[in-house]
Amino acid sequence: MARHLVLVLVVASLASSAASGSWQRVPLPDPEVAVSDPAKARVYIGRANQTFGEMWMVRIIDNGQEIGEVAQGEYLCYERAPGLARFEVILDRAVIAGGVKQAVSSLRCEAGKAYYCALYFDDRPGREIEMRVLSEAQGVEAVKGLTPAAVVE
Repeated sequence: MARHLVLVLVVASLASSAASGSWQRVPLPDPEVAVSDPAKARVYIGRANQTFGEMWMVRIIDNGQEIGEVAQGEYLCYERAPGLARFEVILDRAVIAGGVKQAVSSLRCEAGKAYYCALYFDDRPGREIEMRVLSEAQGVEAVKGLTPAAVVE
């Protein structure tokens, strides 16, 4: 009986930390235009569906500002000042599943341009998180198959 209770608690803990949908703290720009403000750069950060890591959210921080968390099949989208974007990519899992994985990536952004980034990671031990910059054609196509994050305050 005690073994079953422990198993139920572990499963409940994992389920409660599972992804419940992406969110972002920054405004979501108009999807009908390439860039809303020509003095800014637009950044898309998406997660395609993958076999490993499907239940974990990935937190994105851009130069110290929390942008949001992204789940599989969804994306974050925001506009920022031009210049160097230093991204912190954090996969914050339950300790039982291996704990926190973190990566740092950077991107030089120009005003009036859109940038498309894709997150890849393998949830197995010893594997890393990777953020890849896609071409505009690849990014536009990738975003079509994803859902935008909800904006929260």
